[in-house]
Amino acid sequence: MIASELISYDIPPLKLTDTGAKALEWMEEFKVKDMPVTNKNKYIGMLEETDVLDRNDIDDKISSYDLNFRKPFVYHAQHVFDAIARMVEHEVDVLPVLNENEDYLGLVTTKAIIEFFAKTVSVRSQG
Repeated sequence: MIASELISYDIPPLKLTDTGAKALEWMEEFKVKDMPVTNKNKYIGMLEETDVLDRNDIDDKISSYDLNFRKPFVYHAQHVFDAIARMVEHEVDVLPVLNENEDYLGLVTTKAIIEFFAKTVSVRSQG
């Protein structure tokens, strides 16, 4: 199975024009500690909850943050095991999926990976 088959569209990416307050609201809503940031469908990097909490004003736009965004991702045709390895390596619970032009396509969640393995090893069936 490849990464693009596990893409979730339930969690939208943040934009540079969004505020830290919006980022925190979405992190709480989607129960994640990191959110992807995009600009015109190009992946900029991951915004961490601590990046926002360390600010004096959470109403500042993300574009005003002086951050060296971590940039974990997988390409859409990479194997799901590559996605798992990157998630573990970068300690993220969501991982952006990009095409060969590095356009943002969506993200893989830990929930999607767990569901994939549950189906693969037939965890749900008895016996």
